Amino acid sequence: MEMSTVTANEMMAWGLANLWENGKEGGYAVRHGTQPVNDFGCQRKHASVNTDTAAGNPTNFFEKAFPCLFPYGEGGIERQQPVPLDFGEHVRWLLQYSDRRFRRHETFSFVCFGILQRRQALGSARIQMQRHTFQRDARLLSTITVSDAAVRLLRQHLYSTAGRVMGTDQSRQSVDYD
Repeated sequence: MEMSTVTANEMMAWGLANLWENGKEGGYAVRHGTQPVNDFGCQRKHASVNTDTAAGNPTNFFEKAFPCLFPYGEGGIERQQPVPLDFGEHVRWLLQYSDRRFRRHETFSFVCFGILQRRQALGSARIQMQRHTFQRDARLLSTITVSDAAVRLLRQHLYSTAGRVMGTDQSRQSVDYD
């Protein structure tokens, strides 16, 4: 079927129809669960994974949160697939999709950008913590009073971390200098 001619109402109807399981209406309302939704990326093989009780498949929250964008309940971001795609690459590809439904959705790009920004910030912080000088720097930073050297070191760490996070002033500043 040519997806560029399908209306938004038809997409939503297909998406909601895919929430039906064994003749019963599936969940599409926001409910509190016992486990928080993981937006930190694909879980490692040894970690526990939320699974769809009916099929035993790992739950993909993008498919459930955006049934109008994934009307067949397939193709969600970071779903287990033969060729793994990075989160950012997959979002970029979806936003360039020919029928433009991902670009036109009211919240999809904001949710994805927020997740990507959080991952970049946490990834940058992890890199900073893995540096061989981190323990020494942490001890020095914990003794800050008004020492110019300590304040300069703190500022250097903050700017280098923030410079790796898309959308921050420091990242825009580094683009201006390039």
